[in-house]
Amino acid sequence: MKPITSQQGAEQLAREILDLSRNTLLIRLRFLEPALCQLPFDTDSQITLATDGFCFYYNFIHVLKTYRTSRELLMRDYLHTVFHCIFHHPFIGTLVDSYAWNLACDIAVEAALSELELSELSCSRCMKQQEILTELKEYVPVLTAEKLYRHFHDSGMPPEEMETLRSYFLADEHDMWYQLSSASDESNTSNQNPDKDSDSETQESKEDSDDGSHGEDQKSDSQTKRSDSGFSEEENEADASPSPSPSKDEQEKLWQEIASRIQTDLETLSRQYGEKTGTLLQNIKECTREKTDYHEFLRKFAVLGEEMRINDEEFDYIYYTYGLDLYEDIPLIEPLEYKDVKKIREFVIAIDTSASVKGELVTSFLQKTFEILTQEDVFFNQTELHIIECDTSIQNITVIRKQEQLRNYIYGLEHADSLLHGFGGTDFRPVFAYVKDRQEQGDLRNLQGLLYFTDGDGIYPEMPADYHTAFLFTQKADASVKVPIWAMKVLLDETSIMESV
Repeated sequence: MKPITSQQGAEQLAREILDLSRNTLLIRLRFLEPALCQLPFDTDSQITLATDGFCFYYNFIHVLKTYRTSRELLMRDYLHTVFHCIFHHPFIGTLVDSYAWNLACDIAVEAALSELELSELSCSRCMKQQEILTELKEYVPVLTAEKLYRHFHDSGMPPEEMETLRSYFLADEHDMWYQLSSASDESNTSNQNPDKDSDSETQESKEDSDDGSHGEDQKSDSQTKRSDSGFSEEENEADASPSPSPSKDEQEKLWQEIASRIQTDLETLSRQYGEKTGTLLQNIKECTREKTDYHEFLRKFAVLGEEMRINDEEFDYIYYTYGLDLYEDIPLIEPLEYKDVKKIREFVIAIDTSASVKGELVTSFLQKTFEILTQEDVFFNQTELHIIECDTSIQNITVIRKQEQLRNYIYGLEHADSLLHGFGGTDFRPVFAYVKDRQEQGDLRNLQGLLYFTDGDGIYPEMPADYHTAFLFTQKADASVKVPIWAMKVLLDETSIMESV
C-alpha cells in the first residue's frame, strides 16, 4: 500500500477499496446484486462500520487499517453489514432486548457467511465461530436471529456474557438501529398531534402579513439573486425542494422486496449453490413470512348463518320514520329480526400431548384461543367445540356447547397442575378418524375446521380432509417440518401472532 499524503486522498482510497470489495462480491455472488447495489456509501468518523438500512456508513481510517490487515476480513465485514439489511435486522421495535438482539443478529449473519465457503470471506475468527455454532445448534437447530434471540432472552444470560460472546462475531455497530426506531416513534407521535406545527405556521403567516412591504422587498431580492445566478426560478425551486427521503416503513418494505427477489433467485436460477445457502434462505424466509393476526385467522373457520337480532344494515329508516309521521306511531316497515353473521358452529381443537410438546405451551395456546372465542362473540347459540387430547391414541375428549362450559375449562387449566393426558408418541390419524366417524353419525354436519397444536413430528393421514385443517407449531419448532399439501402450516409465537409459511 502506498503512503497516504492527505486526508482527502485517504478517503478516496477507502472508497475505492469498498468499491473493489463490492465488485468482487458481485462477481462471486450474483444473486446478491439487488442488495449490494442498494446501499450507497457514506463516511462517518464516529463509527467503524454501520448501516441503518438506508446507507452503508464507514470510517475511512478503519477501512484502510482493516484492508491492510486482511482484505478478506474487510470484504466479510462489508457483506456482514449488508446481510443485516437483507434479514431486516435494523427494523426493530423499541422494546427489544438490545444485548440479546445484537448477539442473535451477528451470529445469524456470520453463520450464513461461513456456510457460503468463499475463500474471499475467510478470516481468523471463523475457527472460534464454528465451535460456538456447533454448540448452539443443539439448542437452536435453525440459526435465525428470531430463534436465537428467544434462546438468549429466555436463558437469562447476563449482558456482560452476551457482549463477550458477541466479540467472536462482531463486525459492525448497531446503535443506528435503535436511533431509527426512536425517531420513527417520535415521527408517528408528531403526526398524530399536528396542532403545534399548525400553530407555528399560523404565527409565521401572521408575522408576514403584518409587514407586507418587507415581504415584497425580500421577494424582490430573491428574484434578483435568481437572475444573477443564471438559473430559472423553476430550476432553483426544484433544487431547494429535494424529494422526501423514504420512511422507515417504506425502506423496510423495499428490503422485503429485495429479500424476496434473492430468495426467488436462489430457488431457481442460482440453485447450484445448494446447501451453501441453507442458513441464508432460512433467515430470508423468516423475515419475508406473511404475518396474520390470530383473531383473523380463527375467523377463517366461521360459517354463514342466521341469528335472531335486529339487522341495522338492511333497515330503512326513511320508510320507518315516514310511517310514524303519516299514521301517528304506525311504521310502514319494521326492522328485520334476523341477521346473516359468520360465526363458528362446529370446531375441533386437537392437542398433541406427546413427550416432545410441553404442557405449559399447550396450556398457553388453549388459554389464548379460548380467550378470543369468548371475547369476540364468535359462537352461535348452538355450537359444538370438540377438544381432543391425543398422542399415539386419543386420551381424552371434551365437548363444549356453551360459553360457560368453555370458561370452566379455562379455569381448570389455570388452577390445576395439569389437565392434559398422554405424553407418549405422536400419531395424527386417530383424531381424523374420530372426526370422520362423528361426521358419518351426523354429529358434525357443519364442521369447518380443525386446529392441531403439535411439534410436527408424527404420522400424518394419507387422505385429505373435507374441512379446513391447520397444524400449529411454536416458533421453536423446526421450520423445515412439512405437512400434507391439503393442510395449512402455521407458526405461533408467544404474542399470539400467526405466521403463514
